[in-house]
Amino acid sequence: MPRSASPPRRRGGPLLLRLPVAVGVIAWADHHYDTTTARTMGMTSFALANLLYSFCERDQLQSVFSLDVLRDRKFLYFSGASLLAIIIAPQLDLLNRILETVPLTLHQWLICIVAAFAAVLASEIRKAILRHREHAPAAIDAAEVAS
Repeated sequence: MPRSASPPRRRGGPLLLRLPVAVGVIAWADHHYDTTTARTMGMTSFALANLLYSFCERDQLQSVFSLDVLRDRKFLYFSGASLLAIIIAPQLDLLNRILETVPLTLHQWLICIVAAFAAVLASEIRKAILRHREHAPAAIDAAEVAS
């Protein structure tokens, strides 16, 4: 199927996964840290999940781990700027006062990053299923032609 003939992408994608991941991080962190740290970790994990998911949505079937993403320099520049903003938001004192966040430790950052990868995992599973469905009818048609 030509790329221009492909159906439009779903709006929002697996927001139903990204949002519960952030809420889950907040709930977990609220038991291990103070409430402000928990909210900061939730905001950070949600922002990271959205950034990572933007890489997933570049193609409906191709894996996010393909090197094709490196061809779009503008996308990489804007993604880098987004990552910088995500890092600066909880770490800069001025933004801490505006956003009511606190600086995160390396351990807290790692928790946010791992949680954010849940969106990538869900997207890759969905893409694998879609690729399998797309190739299955072609294999059936080839078997019918051969017989």
